[in-house]
Formats: sequence, structure tokens, C-alpha cells
Amino acid sequence: MKLNATFMQLESEMKEKQNPIVFIQNPETIRLLTKFSTEPHERIVALVYTPGATPLLFVPALEHQVAQKAEPGFIVKSYQDHEDGWKLLSDAIKEHFPTELNFAVEKVDFSLFAAEQLQSNSLVFSSQLT
Repeated sequence: MKLNATFMQLESEMKEKQNPIVFIQNPETIRLLTKFSTEPHERIVALVYTPGATPLLFVPALEHQVAQKAEPGFIVKSYQDHEDGWKLLSDAIKEHFPTELNFAVEKVDFSLFAAEQLQSNSLVFSSQLT
């Protein structure tokens, strides 16, 4: 899988700040890092990545096919509106990433609510990317 220049810059920042895993929710940042663009409104959209692993793109089910087509080399997981998206996202992260490591988050768009939902599913967030 070939990552774009912005993704490579993110990797460099992750290594510099010693952040093994990054969690991004900002739709604009996701668009810059991927070929996927969305306006999720109140729905959950996230990109989770660690160098050397396949990125995880988590989207509403209505956008699953668009996300998979935009990034066929990514793991794309989705959820229906009636499902607990935070639990499904946490489960997907646990399935594909080493959860004993702390996650870096993009502080501009990472809400206290998101932190509480993910931490309630045993995920730990420690640092922030700017």
C-alpha cells in the first residue's frame, strides 16, 4: 500500500513524538490523508493508524462502499445508526492494533465524549498531535 506525502509527514511526526498509534476524527484531516471525503455531521468517522500496519477507516454504513472504493488498501469498518458505533469502533481498534500502547489524538477535534466512550471500552489515549 502506497501512502501519500501527507501520510508520510504524519508518520514522521509520530516517530518524532514517539506516538505509536494515532486516532483522527477531523473529516478534513482524514480527507488530506486519504482519498475519502465526508461530512459526518453527528456520526462517527475515524482514521486509526500505526506505521507498518494497515490503516483503519471507520465510517457510517451508508458510506462504507464509497470509503472502500476510495481506499481499497485500508481496513474499512462501518456501523448502522441503531448500533453502538463507539463500541464497534473500539472493537475494531482492539482487533487490528496493539491496545496496550497509548494513542495520540488530534486535539482540535477529539471531544471529551469521544474519549469517555473509547476509554469505557478499555482504550487509553495519552498524547496529542497538533
